[in-house]
Amino acid sequence: MSEHYAHLVTSFRGRALPEPARLAGYAALVGYYDLPVPLPPQLWATADRHHPHSTPQWRLLTPRHHPRSPLLGNLVFALKRE
Repeated sequence: MSEHYAHLVTSFRGRALPEPARLAGYAALVGYYDLPVPLPPQLWATADRHHPHSTPQWRLLTPRHHPRSPLLGNLVFALKRE
């Protein structure tokens, strides 16, 4: 299993994030379980700042939105937002 879930990252599978953030939702599941699947056009992550900057490829949310568990938390996050 990958370490992408718990740590701040600046890029994921060739996509640079607009600022350091923790993967969330589909991106976190793909990274955590190292799934060989195509990525959607927009991925989600949570930044440490309370006013994160999003881009067309990355939607960043505040720290309070970060899922608490690698599997269930990110699965619920993905179903709600992606």
